[in-house]
Order: sequence, then structure tokens, then C-alpha cells
Amino acid sequence: MNTIHSRSSLSANATLLSEEDPSPVALYRGGNLDWLVVSDHASARVPAALGELGLSDADRFTHIGWDIGTQAIGRRIAQRLRCTLIECGYSRLVIDCNRYPADTASIPAVSGGVRIPGNAGLTDADRQARVDEIFRPYQQAIANELGSMQARGGLPVFISLHSCAAQWGGRTRPWGIGISWSHDARVARPLLARLGTNRELTVGDNLPYSLDLGIDFTTPEHAGRRGLAHVQVEFRQDLVETEADAIRWADIFVDALLDCESIDEWYAEDRSLQQAFLPAPSSWFVS
Repeated sequence: MNTIHSRSSLSANATLLSEEDPSPVALYRGGNLDWLVVSDHASARVPAALGELGLSDADRFTHIGWDIGTQAIGRRIAQRLRCTLIECGYSRLVIDCNRYPADTASIPAVSGGVRIPGNAGLTDADRQARVDEIFRPYQQAIANELGSMQARGGLPVFISLHSCAAQWGGRTRPWGIGISWSHDARVARPLLARLGTNRELTVGDNLPYSLDLGIDFTTPEHAGRRGLAHVQVEFRQDLVETEADAIRWADIFVDALLDCESIDEWYAEDRSLQQAFLPAPSSWFVS
């Protein structure tokens, strides 16, 4: 029987990531300033210092550990749009980069009914190390890239990629693709209409998830604060488990998106989201 080891607390003055650990950010730069694609949960990797968080691979590589399929989807979308893609390099179980660090769900003790031993009994220093070495560099990379794009005259459409389990809470999810939005529907409304013309698709409008202000971090804090047109996308995981299927669904999304591209209002600032929800700048990264 294999023993699964986990470590939660770091020794004094220790860092979470070693020289052998990959970067917390994977950035694939493209030249098109009209789009930026981000993927908060593209990896199931865990830093060596944390072992496997006390989990078997069977648990760590399920939907609780990462958004299955989004790595291949994101790279295909970025290739098609010739734009920059930014991925978080570590599992959402280490720290969820689409949650505010103060949220208890940011470093879950239990996820999907599975206890996460490596997240039990964390000290404030342990939590801060995950914020400082994974969350903050990833979010800072997005802020830096957007700042650079806007300095060069770009007002990119912000695309945030996610995938969801085919079943949740004992119910089957019928939606092959879901479009999540809040307040700013500049991208969502025409994209939903275009996807809806394909009778072979079951499309969710804020289903199975909406863009939750105050809970979701990445899209509101980056696109919302800057007034950028944006959309958050959910792909159903059983449909994108293989690379070939992930690419097919990425193409379905991009084809629909490009059919809407002539909409001029996408490439202008709209501060409605900021006015509705974000009264003060976030302190979690420097924009």
C-alpha cells in the first residue's frame, strides 16, 4: 500500500516554492491586443513542500483539484485568437486563485465532500505563503499584462475559462457550455444568441454558475475595475476530458465569439460593474 504524505505547516523562514517547483504563472504571449484569456484552475500541481496534500491521485485529479480540460481549451483559444493566455500553475486546492484570500473557500479544508488533510491546521504564516507565492504572482501577472496592453492602445475582451462537473448535488447538468456574467452583458448577450442558433448545443445563461460578485475574484477585479468587456465560460468536464474534445469545444466557442466580433461596444470602457460593486481598489495586487 502506498503511503500518501502531506505537509501543511512550513518551518520558520521557509518558502513554499523551491527552485525545483515550476513558476506559479504560465504566460503564453500573443500579439493580438483585442483579447486576453486567463485560466485560474488549469493545473492540478501541488508544491513539493506540501506533498500531495494527503490526497490520492484519484482525488487530486478530479474536478476538486482543477478545471479539467481548460489547459487544452485555453491554449487552443489563444492560438485561434493569436492572443495572450495566462494560466495559474498550481491546484485550486493549494489556493483558489478565483477567490478572495480572506474567503474560507480560498484554501478549503473540504472540497466536494473530500477532506483535504494538507489544508488542516494551517497557521497564518502558512496561508500567507500561499497568497504571496501563488495567488499574488498570478494575479499580478494579469494586472501587468492588462496594463501593458492598455498602454499600447489595447482594450481587450477579457475571457476567463472554467469547467464544471457533469453532476453536482445529485443532479445532472445538461449544459455543454455556460456563459457567466453580471451587470456587463456586452459579450454575454450576443454570444448566448449566437451559441443558441446551434440546435446541437445546450447553453446555460448564468448556468450552472453566474459571475458572482464578491465571490469570484479574477474577472471582477481585473475586467470590472478597468471597465473591460468580459465573459466567464464554463465547459462541462465530461465533454472536454480528451485533448481532441477540448479542442473541438474551444473551436465551438471561438467560432461563436468571432461571429460577434464586429460589436463595437466591446472595445470601449464601461464602468457599470465598478460602480455597482467595486467602490475601492483591491489590496491583493498592484494594478
